[in-house]
Amino acid sequence: MRNLNYKEWFFIILALCWISGVVYFILNYFIEIQGEFGLEKHPIQYPVLKIHGAVSFVIMIIFGYFLSAHVKKNLYSKNKRCLKSGMVLLSLPFICIITAYALYYLSSDFYRQISCYLHSFVGFILPFSLVLHILQLTKARRRKDIKHKLAVP
Repeated sequence: MRNLNYKEWFFIILALCWISGVVYFILNYFIEIQGEFGLEKHPIQYPVLKIHGAVSFVIMIIFGYFLSAHVKKNLYSKNKRCLKSGMVLLSLPFICIITAYALYYLSSDFYRQISCYLHSFVGFILPFSLVLHILQLTKARRRKDIKHKLAVP
Protein backbone atom coordinates (compact mmCIF):
# COMPACT_ATOMS: atom_id res chain seq x y z
CA MET A 1 0.00 0.00 0.00
CA ARG A 2 1.44 3.35 -1.02
CA ASN A 3 1.39 6.53 1.03
CA LEU A 4 -0.95 9.30 -0.06
CA ASN A 5 0.53 12.64 -1.03
CA TYR A 6 -0.75 15.92 0.41
CA LYS A 7 -3.05 16.63 -2.56
CA GLU A 8 -4.76 13.27 -2.20
CA TRP A 9 -5.18 13.82 1.56
CA PHE A 10 -6.63 17.25 0.86
CA PHE A 11 -9.23 15.89 -1.55
CA ILE A 12 -10.15 13.05 0.82
CA ILE A 13 -10.63 15.50 3.70
CA LEU A 14 -12.58 17.92 1.49
CA ALA A 15 -14.80 15.06 0.27
CA LEU A 16 -15.42 13.91 3.84
CA CYS A 17 -16.36 17.44 4.89
CA TRP A 18 -18.63 17.90 1.86
CA ILE A 19 -20.33 14.51 2.16
CA SER A 20 -20.93 14.90 5.91
CA GLY A 21 -22.36 18.38 5.32
CA VAL A 22 -24.71 17.20 2.58
CA VAL A 23 -25.80 14.16 4.61
CA TYR A 24 -26.47 16.36 7.65
CA PHE A 25 -28.50 18.81 5.55
CA ILE A 26 -30.61 16.00 4.08
CA LEU A 27 -31.15 14.39 7.49
CA ASN A 28 -32.01 17.72 9.10
CA TYR A 29 -34.50 18.97 6.52
CA PHE A 30 -35.93 15.93 4.77
CA ILE A 31 -35.77 12.87 7.02
CA GLU A 32 -37.66 12.26 10.24
CA ILE A 33 -38.34 8.95 11.91
CA GLN A 34 -41.20 7.82 14.07
CA GLY A 35 -40.09 7.89 17.67
CA GLU A 36 -41.71 7.02 20.95
CA PHE A 37 -43.37 10.46 21.16
CA GLY A 38 -43.93 11.17 17.44
CA LEU A 39 -41.66 12.35 14.66
CA GLU A 40 -38.06 13.05 15.61
CA LYS A 41 -34.67 13.59 13.99
CA HIS A 42 -32.74 10.60 12.70
CA PRO A 43 -30.30 9.33 15.37
CA ILE A 44 -27.32 9.43 12.99
CA GLN A 45 -27.81 13.17 12.34
CA TYR A 46 -25.77 14.42 15.29
CA PRO A 47 -22.81 12.03 14.86
CA VAL A 48 -22.65 13.18 11.21
CA LEU A 49 -22.62 16.80 12.41
CA LYS A 50 -19.78 15.99 14.83
CA ILE A 51 -17.78 14.44 11.98
CA HIS A 52 -18.47 17.51 9.85
CA GLY A 53 -17.30 19.82 12.63
CA ALA A 54 -14.13 17.84 13.32
CA VAL A 55 -13.18 17.64 9.66
CA SER A 56 -13.91 21.36 9.31
CA PHE A 57 -11.13 22.15 11.78
CA VAL A 58 -8.71 20.22 9.58
CA ILE A 59 -10.04 22.11 6.54
CA MET A 60 -9.36 25.43 8.33
CA ILE A 61 -5.76 24.37 8.97
CA ILE A 62 -5.35 23.43 5.31
CA PHE A 63 -6.98 26.72 4.30
CA GLY A 64 -4.40 28.57 6.38
CA TYR A 65 -1.64 26.69 4.60
CA PHE A 66 -3.09 27.62 1.20
CA LEU A 67 -3.29 31.27 2.26
CA SER A 68 0.38 31.36 3.18
CA ALA A 69 1.72 29.22 0.33
CA HIS A 70 -0.45 29.05 -2.77
CA VAL A 71 -2.39 32.32 -2.50
CA LYS A 72 0.60 34.43 -1.48
CA LYS A 73 2.67 33.02 -4.35
CA ASN A 74 -0.01 33.47 -7.03
CA LEU A 75 -1.71 36.68 -5.93
CA TYR A 76 0.03 38.73 -8.61
CA SER A 77 -0.46 36.18 -11.36
CA LYS A 78 -0.69 37.34 -14.96
CA ASN A 79 -3.45 34.83 -15.58
CA LYS A 80 -6.52 36.94 -14.79
CA ARG A 81 -9.05 34.15 -15.30
CA CYS A 82 -7.37 31.90 -12.74
CA LEU A 83 -6.92 34.87 -10.43
CA LYS A 84 -10.67 35.65 -10.56
CA SER A 85 -11.72 32.07 -9.89
CA GLY A 86 -9.07 31.92 -7.16
CA MET A 87 -10.50 35.01 -5.46
CA VAL A 88 -14.01 33.53 -5.59
CA LEU A 89 -12.63 30.27 -4.24
CA LEU A 90 -10.80 32.18 -1.51
CA SER A 91 -14.00 33.89 -0.36
CA LEU A 92 -16.04 30.68 -0.03
CA PRO A 93 -14.21 29.16 2.97
CA PHE A 94 -14.32 32.56 4.69
CA ILE A 95 -18.10 32.61 4.27
CA CYS A 96 -18.35 29.03 5.56
CA ILE A 97 -16.23 29.86 8.62
CA ILE A 98 -18.24 33.00 9.44
CA THR A 99 -21.61 31.30 8.96
CA ALA A 100 -20.53 28.27 11.02
CA TYR A 101 -19.54 30.63 13.83
CA ALA A 102 -22.90 32.38 13.46
CA LEU A 103 -24.75 29.05 13.68
CA TYR A 104 -23.27 28.49 17.12
CA TYR A 105 -23.53 31.98 18.55
CA LEU A 106 -26.54 33.74 17.02
CA SER A 107 -29.57 33.68 19.27
CA SER A 108 -32.11 34.87 16.70
CA ASP A 109 -33.80 31.95 14.95
CA PHE A 110 -34.30 34.08 11.83
CA TYR A 111 -30.60 34.93 11.46
CA ARG A 112 -29.57 31.38 12.35
CA GLN A 113 -31.81 30.10 9.54
CA ILE A 114 -30.28 32.56 7.06
CA SER A 115 -26.82 31.57 8.23
CA CYS A 116 -27.70 27.88 7.89
CA TYR A 117 -28.92 28.21 4.31
CA LEU A 118 -25.97 30.40 3.31
CA HIS A 119 -23.51 27.97 4.93
CA SER A 120 -25.18 25.01 3.20
CA PHE A 121 -25.26 26.68 -0.21
CA VAL A 122 -21.67 27.93 -0.10
CA GLY A 123 -20.43 24.63 1.32
CA PHE A 124 -22.25 22.75 -1.42
CA ILE A 125 -20.73 24.79 -4.28
CA LEU A 126 -17.21 25.03 -2.83
CA PRO A 127 -15.83 21.76 -4.30
CA PHE A 128 -17.29 22.62 -7.71
CA SER A 129 -15.59 26.01 -7.57
CA LEU A 130 -12.33 24.28 -6.71
CA VAL A 131 -12.67 21.93 -9.70
CA LEU A 132 -13.40 24.91 -11.97
CA HIS A 133 -10.31 26.71 -10.65
CA ILE A 134 -8.11 23.65 -11.19
CA LEU A 135 -9.46 23.16 -14.74
CA GLN A 136 -8.76 26.81 -15.58
CA LEU A 137 -5.26 26.50 -14.19
CA THR A 138 -4.62 23.30 -16.15
CA LYS A 139 -5.92 24.91 -19.35
CA ALA A 140 -3.73 27.99 -18.78
CA ARG A 141 -0.65 25.83 -18.19
CA ARG A 142 -1.34 23.84 -21.36
CA ARG A 143 -1.70 27.08 -23.34
CA LYS A 144 1.57 28.34 -21.87
CA ASP A 145 3.34 25.09 -22.80
CA ILE A 146 2.01 25.28 -26.37
CA LYS A 147 3.17 28.90 -26.74
CA HIS A 148 6.58 27.95 -25.34
CA LYS A 149 6.93 25.02 -27.76
CA LEU A 150 5.93 27.21 -30.72
CA ALA A 151 8.46 29.88 -29.73
CA VAL A 152 11.38 27.46 -29.47
CA PRO A 153 13.02 26.85 -32.92
